[in-house]
Amino acid sequence: MKGGIVIILITSTKRGNMEHFHSLICQCQPIAKVNVLGAQITHIELSFLQPISAFSLSQVSVWVKSLNTQNEWIKLDLNACHQNNESNFILLIQPDAHCLATKLLYFDIERFTQVWSELQLKIELDQALHISASQCNILPILCLDTQGFTHFTYQDLTCSFYQPKASSPLHPLIICLHGAGEGGNNQSNILADKIAVTFASQSHQETLDYPYILAPQCPSFWVDKFPLNGRYYYGERDYTADLLALIQDTLMKHQDIDPKRIYIVGGSMGGYQGLRLFSDAPDLFAAALIACPAKLPATEKLHHLKDKKIWLIHSELDEVVSIENTRHLLKKIHNEQSTMPMFTLYKKVIVEGKTIDPHCVFLPLYDNQLTSGRNSIFEWLSEQSL
Repeated sequence: MKGGIVIILITSTKRGNMEHFHSLICQCQPIAKVNVLGAQITHIELSFLQPISAFSLSQVSVWVKSLNTQNEWIKLDLNACHQNNESNFILLIQPDAHCLATKLLYFDIERFTQVWSELQLKIELDQALHISASQCNILPILCLDTQGFTHFTYQDLTCSFYQPKASSPLHPLIICLHGAGEGGNNQSNILADKIAVTFASQSHQETLDYPYILAPQCPSFWVDKFPLNGRYYYGERDYTADLLALIQDTLMKHQDIDPKRIYIVGGSMGGYQGLRLFSDAPDLFAAALIACPAKLPATEKLHHLKDKKIWLIHSELDEVVSIENTRHLLKKIHNEQSTMPMFTLYKKVIVEGKTIDPHCVFLPLYDNQLTSGRNSIFEWLSEQSL
């Protein structure tokens, strides 16, 4: 995993007799997963060259500091220690999706974008283990959920791409379009939330007939400009033509993609870009899942979305993107002659037991929490085809 990750391992500050140290080598592997609120360190694997007669949580402590902790060292709560064998141990960090200290990304409010948190890790080992810091090999953080993705550049777009492992004559293709805070070239679009990695999970791969996943990241914002918190933020250009060309290029390179099952998923600014793609090329896409679209395509293009399979999600309490955006869209694309789009209206948005900003209705979407009758939103998506 790239991006300003510094890992330090030191022993206890208590000084022992140096002749007690021997050639035992320790390897430390921090491991992260992308949870509902973004990528976090969840556990640490300790491997020793020689067997350890006894090892417990009382002999180790883990500290982190980063931009999220204002560069102050914070001691983590360890939940358990699992022993795989006499030389391999897993330290489990107390799970908390809301914990900022373990996050790999930091939200830079001035730039309105996710950047690397410059996370540092410190592990203190009890001197009774007789292991010095110089005898430990520290590995870069491994994010399990992104391991199946490859990365490439198309024009000035940084793209993450997942190729399904299962064999099938034809696979769907899911286009994942990030929100305003995930622009750049640092893969934050697949680390800040589960928009892309959720579709790579085994259960959702099975539900959706083993789709390809394409997650492009624009350098800044999908829109030309937008106001927020009393100031304007500016995008660099319109990416719609390049995105459509990228999709066509993907179809050419991967002949086992089913051209009748290309889906769009987007939240907030990604919701706008998803609607823009659909309205510009209405015969290319089978369906779209759109949360709180930050902007709507030009009025003269909205009629292209009539009778299209779209599931809209918004919170009536959203103060970042008004619910009026979605209501206006519904009025424009629905009449007595057209099919009514799916629409889920939220009030509060609750994640892991806590109420969060109601703008973040896309988070339960990415977790497949919405339903229609007996079908989940991903099951509904899997049934759509041209």
